Amino acid sequence: GMGLSLLNEYYSRGSRSVILSRMAFYGSLGSLPVIVAGGLYMASSTLLAKYVFLVSAVATILTSFIVTGLYHEEDPHVRHRRAGLYFRGLEKFLAFNFVYMLAWSFAWPLFPLAQIYIFKMTTAQVAVINVIATSSTVVVQRFIGGFIARRLKLSMFIGRLTNTFFALAYALSPNVYGIYVSQLLAGLANSINNVAYFSYLVDTAEDRRAAIGTYSVLMGVGALIGGEAGGITYEVLERAYGVGVLRPMFLYVAIARAAAASLFLTL
Repeated sequence: GMGLSLLNEYYSRGSRSVILSRMAFYGSLGSLPVIVAGGLYMASSTLLAKYVFLVSAVATILTSFIVTGLYHEEDPHVRHRRAGLYFRGLEKFLAFNFVYMLAWSFAWPLFPLAQIYIFKMTTAQVAVINVIATSSTVVVQRFIGGFIARRLKLSMFIGRLTNTFFALAYALSPNVYGIYVSQLLAGLANSINNVAYFSYLVDTAEDRRAAIGTYSVLMGVGALIGGEAGGITYEVLERAYGVGVLRPMFLYVAIARAAAASLFLTL
């Protein structure tokens, strides 16, 4: 949320990319055993998911109380800045991320449909996908901070481009093992997504609070529009062509993601 983003900004000052990467590393490391345990627990029955959600909600509440005790110092000068300075230098960054979010989220409703109707995945196989993705993130996240610090704009392009391969995997893979292989790239994509865009945002913004809020709203609106568009488009095409339309849809999504990712080369 907004508060956690402000805390991340405050505690990562001085060595932004490296510290944010370290934070994300421990977050991914902590989530790995939980993902494994949750997958094994729900393997017998998906109805058990409600208990997993309950435990997750309790853990979220507890961590929220912990976060409230962290020290944070507000910038006393931020309220005196003119509104016109809030986003100076961020116009292209915000626009590119909004466009990319439209292409990125378009496929979100399609992934679970493909898992069920195309690949006939079990609960255990879905859990394996998450375990591979999280494990690769743990491996890469610990060491990616230095590269992001040196090649921030290139990192943003690579991070967005890598998401293209997940859609390609669902479009072209003959079986679930192709999906497993594609998740090895999740470490690179997640590690960059956890750090690079936030680093660029807060280090470029005149008013970090306003920039974080605006970025969050734009990404949320983009996700809402893209996700709804993806779901509606599938419903329309499925009536005419059946569930087989999912594969060409993923292919078009991959092309759209690659095109949107290329925008970051012009920052």
